[in-house]
Amino acid sequence: MRRQVAEHQMVVARGARSPDSSDSFGERFGFGIVSLVLAVPLSAIGAGISGLPGLLVAWGGIVGVNVVQAVRLNPGLFGQRRKPSQNSDWED
Repeated sequence: MRRQVAEHQMVVARGARSPDSSDSFGERFGFGIVSLVLAVPLSAIGAGISGLPGLLVAWGGIVGVNVVQAVRLNPGLFGQRRKPSQNSDWED
C-alpha cells in the first residue's frame, strides 16, 4: 500500500512539474526573443569597453543563461539523471 501511494504521488508530482506543450513553447519563444534583443546592446557594450574579450564574455553569458533555461524546461536534457538516495523508501 505504501509503495502504491508513493508511486501515485510521484506521478502527480511529475505531472505538476511538466509544462503543457503550449506553455513551454510560449516560454521558450519569449525567452529566445528577449535573449536576442538584449544581445545587441550587451554585445555593443562588451565590445566597446574591452574589444573582443568583452564581446566573448557577453556572448558567453547569453549562451549560459539560455542553457540554464533549456535545462530547467527539459530536465535530463544533457543526460543528467537524479541518483536515488541510499536510504530511499522508493526501493523494494
